[in-house]
Amino acid sequence: GSFVFLWAQKQETTHTWYGLFLDSLVTESIDVMHYLWSGTWPGNRAPAVLALEIAGFGDPKQIYLEPARTYEAKVVCYDPDYDWLTFHWDIRPEVEIPKNSYAGGGEKPAVPIPGLIQEGQGVHVRFVTPQAEGPYRLFVQVRDGQGHVGYANTPFYVRQL
Repeated sequence: GSFVFLWAQKQETTHTWYGLFLDSLVTESIDVMHYLWSGTWPGNRAPAVLALEIAGFGDPKQIYLEPARTYEAKVVCYDPDYDWLTFHWDIRPEVEIPKNSYAGGGEKPAVPIPGLIQEGQGVHVRFVTPQAEGPYRLFVQVRDGQGHVGYANTPFYVRQL
C-alpha cells in the first residue's frame, strides 16, 4: 500500500511547488497515481511539461537578464490524448520567505506582474524583464480543456550586465 503525502495546493517557494491540483485542475501526478493504484491510465490524461527554457541560457542556475529587455522562452510539452492545448504565461517576483519560516509557513503567494508578457499564446513566449533588480520566475500553465493542467517555472535574476 501507499499514500499521498499532500492532496492539495500549497504555497512553498512557488504556488506550484507541491500539490496534485492547480486552480482545481488535475495534474499529471493524479494520472500516475491512478495508474499505479489501478493498473490503467485514466480516460483522459493531463498535459506533460518536459522543459521550460529561456532562449540563449542552457544552465537554468545561471540565468541573469538585463532590466527592461525583451527575451524569448519556450515550453516543451505534449498531451497524451492530443487535446488542443492553451498556454498561460506570467512573471512573478520571487517569494519573500519570512524569517524562521518552515515548509512555506507564512509565505504569501507572489502576484503576477502585469504588462511583461508581450506574446505568449503558444509554446513560445516573448517577454520584457522587470526594471527592478532582483529574483523573478517565469511561469507557464498548459491546459487541455478537459480539466487538466501541466506547469513549469524557471527562475531568473534581473541585473545590469
